Amino acid sequence: MVEADRITGVAVTRAERAVVWLKPDHIIVYDRAATQSAGKFKRWWLQLPRPATVSGKQATMTTASGQKLFVTTLLRANAVLTAVITIQPGAGAATDDGGVLLIGH
Repeated sequence: MVEADRITGVAVTRAERAVVWLKPDHIIVYDRAATQSAGKFKRWWLQLPRPATVSGKQATMTTASGQKLFVTTLLRANAVLTAVITIQPGAGAATDDGGVLLIGH
């Protein structure tokens, strides 16, 4: 678990992360955050090798070799999942696609 009671220079007063690996292929990430003032927008970013597809509370990403990643949020009903393409086709990168999954509320 990673824990920070106070991060200087920002409005975050608490940031914790717990990671559990369930063999053979499940990873659970549980984050907790608190800010100095109520109503601050909190985001969780996940860098992906390819763009994700979002459907409701779940995002799916398939690698070039066919492996699948499923991300499901446990946030309240108004949480928003957004898939963002970070590398445009033909941009000269090692691969022509990439993505970020943004979960926010």
